[in-house]
Amino acid sequence: MYDFDDYTDWIELYNPGATSYSLDGLFLTDNLGDPLKWKIPDGTLIAPEGYLIIWADGYDEGPGQIYMRSYWPWDDFITQHYHTNFKLSKNGEELGLFSADQTDSFTFIAQGALWKYLDDGSDQEYAWTEIDFDDSGWNSGHGELGYGDGDEVTVVGYGPDQNEKYITTYFRHMFTINSPEDIQT
Repeated sequence: MYDFDDYTDWIELYNPGATSYSLDGLFLTDNLGDPLKWKIPDGTLIAPEGYLIIWADGYDEGPGQIYMRSYWPWDDFITQHYHTNFKLSKNGEELGLFSADQTDSFTFIAQGALWKYLDDGSDQEYAWTEIDFDDSGWNSGHGELGYGDGDEVTVVGYGPDQNEKYITTYFRHMFTINSPEDIQT
């Protein structure tokens, strides 16, 4: 069950390391002019080789908050996830992860960039996240990628039945960090 019973956009952070990663002092934003827009709550950790989902739905909450619902079948619930104070635009936008004491920004992937994508409904498990994964058989298209609202540059498939859409479409784009030592966490 989703905290607020909705299906909004989310941000997924992955820790490839062998130890937990602390997100203390980090912020997410959809406005690079406001790098401290939403503070990731102190004490937030990503487990080794683990993922953290943050819902971009505007509720501005963390886990453990009690909410009352006035409709069936749920009367109340306790939030299980993180929720930003902003929503992501269907028209595309920038997303930034910032440290409170380091607000330099870099554009790793330009809006409208060419992406590789797989929209056949298959389960790629985790191999597709590896740098040396062979995606030569995947389709290519420029962002915005998606379907349904008519402003996509590249329309991806959702399957043969519009009432039972594929759960996942995979997207890949290679980018290079020239000076990793310049990036601080």
